[in-house]
Amino acid sequence: MRRNLFRREGKEDSEDKDEASFGSFPESSSDQTRSSSSRGGRSSASVRSGPSTVSSYQSSVFSRQASTANTADTSIHSYRGPKQDNGAERSGDSGSVFSYASTSSQQGRPMRVMNLQDVSSSFDDANIPTVGASSRHRDADPYHIIELAPESTNIYGPAPRRYSQSRSGQVHNSASASTPATSAVISRDLSRLATELKAIHREGQPHAMVAITQALRMTTQLPHLANISEGQVSLNKEESLRTIIKIVLHHADNNSSDNSQRSATMFMIQALYELGTKLKLVSESNGPVKYPSNFALVPGLPGYDILGRVMDRLYSGQHELPGIREQEGAFAAPVLRGFSPDFAIPTVAFGFPDPSSEHYAMVRSMYDISPEIHMFCHKNYIRAAASAATAPAAMAPGSPAPRPTPKFKSPFRVPINAKAPPMGMSIATDSAINLSGTMGGYVYPKIDPSHPFYSSYGKSTFAITCAHTCLTESGGLGQPLVSIPSPVLIGLYKNALIQERSKYPPRSEEFAGYQQAIDEIDEQYPIDKDTQRNKPPSPLGRISWAERRVVDGSLSDVAIIKCSSDLKCRNYLGDDVPFSEYDPSLMYGNLYVKRIVHKLAPGARVFKYGSTSKYTRGRINGMRIVYWSSGRLQSSEFAVASDSMFATGGDSGAWILQKSEDLDDPNGQDRSGPCLGTAGMLHSYDGDRKEFGLFTPIDNILRRLHQVTNIKWGVVGVPDEDNEDTPAGGSETDGSNDGND
Repeated sequence: MRRNLFRREGKEDSEDKDEASFGSFPESSSDQTRSSSSRGGRSSASVRSGPSTVSSYQSSVFSRQASTANTADTSIHSYRGPKQDNGAERSGDSGSVFSYASTSSQQGRPMRVMNLQDVSSSFDDANIPTVGASSRHRDADPYHIIELAPESTNIYGPAPRRYSQSRSGQVHNSASASTPATSAVISRDLSRLATELKAIHREGQPHAMVAITQALRMTTQLPHLANISEGQVSLNKEESLRTIIKIVLHHADNNSSDNSQRSATMFMIQALYELGTKLKLVSESNGPVKYPSNFALVPGLPGYDILGRVMDRLYSGQHELPGIREQEGAFAAPVLRGFSPDFAIPTVAFGFPDPSSEHYAMVRSMYDISPEIHMFCHKNYIRAAASAATAPAAMAPGSPAPRPTPKFKSPFRVPINAKAPPMGMSIATDSAINLSGTMGGYVYPKIDPSHPFYSSYGKSTFAITCAHTCLTESGGLGQPLVSIPSPVLIGLYKNALIQERSKYPPRSEEFAGYQQAIDEIDEQYPIDKDTQRNKPPSPLGRISWAERRVVDGSLSDVAIIKCSSDLKCRNYLGDDVPFSEYDPSLMYGNLYVKRIVHKLAPGARVFKYGSTSKYTRGRINGMRIVYWSSGRLQSSEFAVASDSMFATGGDSGAWILQKSEDLDDPNGQDRSGPCLGTAGMLHSYDGDRKEFGLFTPIDNILRRLHQVTNIKWGVVGVPDEDNEDTPAGGSETDGSNDGND
């Protein structure tokens, strides 16, 4: 008698009854939601959900407009910001440097770079006090420290030297500029600068950023700083330098969005950048002014442990955040922020889909929580990384016609051998209209082929992706067929070709070229008689099990597809994409997954290949992000891309990969040469900046599959750690269906 591995047994947990989940795996008792930490290795805290009903599956991260349960203990509208000395509320001038755009679509866009030549000065010389400058030079140069006048107020105390600046900008003093600066002298200068900036911040001067800029430039122009050697200064040793960075970032990131502040903000940021280059902590660049970036947080930094406790309190609900429970996708991300990992401080980045003045006031009021931690608010949100397809835009009237090309290239990936589909292919159900994702890789159940009941699954291979790419449009009903490439993307491409063809006369060369491309699509991907849509002639397989719910405090967003028996399924990046263009080392063995990354080392280099954003890279963050989704607080591991995007819509399901040379711990596995290790699977990203990639560790996915099937699972191509004699699994070792390789 043969038993079905995918039989339906048991009932779903009551707290997840509104979440989408289906399949035929038996539920085990270990499926109950347990407590979870907001970052690896720390004490656990239970998942909090509001007293009201959890929002339905459809009103989750897939729709920013979807309403969610408001379980906040306090309303954001009742929050009142801190008072000034004169009793006025500070919330009136709240805002963000990211939110000065005039249109709603532009508002909140990150101000990555800006050329100072494009910044028109908004200073009024008559109204801006020049700290430490005598009145006779103020009109000549309102932005630089000209002279440290003895009659001016100087927090430094009696100055042992007099500094002056010539018209050429050269700073002079009685000491020789060639004298190397000792660490003690540098520490003294940074301490004096930190003291002055703290006083400026406390006093709340109307033109605080101008005063901060001038103080920074005065320190940067000290002659003995010109001879600092690399490595002589570090943030770990200089508490004053960390204070300086925090004050500048606080004024830059949490300042009003008023356009009148833009110039002052950029001059202040430029002054901090110049100080970093002078201290040899930032690489000097001749390009436009860089705005501070986010970097992966790693242990051992000053303030790391304090930040960990703050994140734990946020996740456990011990510290209420007005507003974070009112907006779907709002988050708090622990990162490093600055100009380089060596010139950055621990930061909590609060993201809101629609930040208000109360949000900015709230974050500003948290300035004194810790002297080591910076906090800022900006327009951003967490959303699932599935793509919602939209019709291509038509060309504007009068636009030049596209140049005829002899060969069209599809915007989606097409495997060279359809019987051996590689990792990273686009994927969607055959009935999908809008949603498309990425097929991450292949897994298999560890079943002895001689097993009396499950022997038929001993050679089976299962493709894996995110459940939300498969369940949303199907409503979680049935076990739909799945195809690669994505039928959604095939249809979008064909519609775009038809739209472009209509712009030319029927007998023109352009019309014929577009028609030929349309005919090739119809030939390669025949039109289905029932749906009247193009799709691959053979499906990848049928969904066996899928769920999207919070398990053990983390999101389980997994779907497995039993692959057709005539396919050869290997965890291979493929030869249809020139990966060496992205990274010269991605050749030969570095195209195959042969390891599982059990321990995610903070700061480790990783990359992914998604069907939309293709190859991107980043670093593993040392703490988990906390975000509000589907009516509850959740947390997740995430990777950070500091200089580019990491993920976008359509990348859901892509595996987070590491090269063997980047693995800090071989985990006792046989190092058989260059290869790849899988660390997890991408499920979400920050929708505005696209620099965070949220993922589920691969160990968690395999453990969850074990819980629901009572059978251990492995990754195709990775030797079984429990039994070295067990093959690498699935069709990787099935000689009967090798395909045409």
